[in-house]
Amino acid sequence: MKIHLETSRLLLRDVEKTDAPALFEMDSNPEVMKFLGTPSQSLEESEQMVRYIQDQYVRNGIGRWAIQHRETGAFMGWCGIKYLDDRVINEKTNFHDLGYRLLPAYWQQGYAFEAAEACCTYAFEVLKLSTLVGMVDVANTGSCRIMEKLGFQIIEDFYYETQKHHWYEKTL
Repeated sequence: MKIHLETSRLLLRDVEKTDAPALFEMDSNPEVMKFLGTPSQSLEESEQMVRYIQDQYVRNGIGRWAIQHRETGAFMGWCGIKYLDDRVINEKTNFHDLGYRLLPAYWQQGYAFEAAEACCTYAFEVLKLSTLVGMVDVANTGSCRIMEKLGFQIIEDFYYETQKHHWYEKTL
C-alpha cells in the first residue's frame, strides 16, 4: 500500500483492487450519486473504475486516492487530483481536477475538506501546478462550500450531462 498523504485523521493512498466492493457500495448509493450521475449497477463497474484510476497513476503520475480512516483503517471514499486528458468537459481538456466522494457515514464531519485541502497543498507544493480546477453541480451546496472554503473561485457555469455546474479554479 502506497500512502501519499497523511492528515491528523486520514490516510490518502493508492486505490487497490480490494477497494472495489467499497467503491461499489459508495457509487451504487443514490444519495451519494445525487449530483454525480447514474449510480453504479455492478461490482464489475467498480472493478473497471479501479483499473481506470490505476492506469491514471501510470499515465499521469497522479489520480484519485482512497481515503482511509487513520484509527479504524476503514475505507471512507476517495479524493485526489485527476489529470483530465481523455475527454473534453466544458470545451476543455488537459487540466488537473480536484475531486472527492465519501460514503454518507463520513459526511458533515470535515473529512472531505480535510482530504481536499491536503490534495490542494500537494498540487501546488509538490506538483507545482499553477491552476487546479473543480467542477460542482450548482445544487450541491455542500461541495460548493468546500470549494469556496479552499479558496476556489467560480470562473463560469456550464452544463454537464444536462446539469448546471460551477467551473471553479484556484491559481497560485
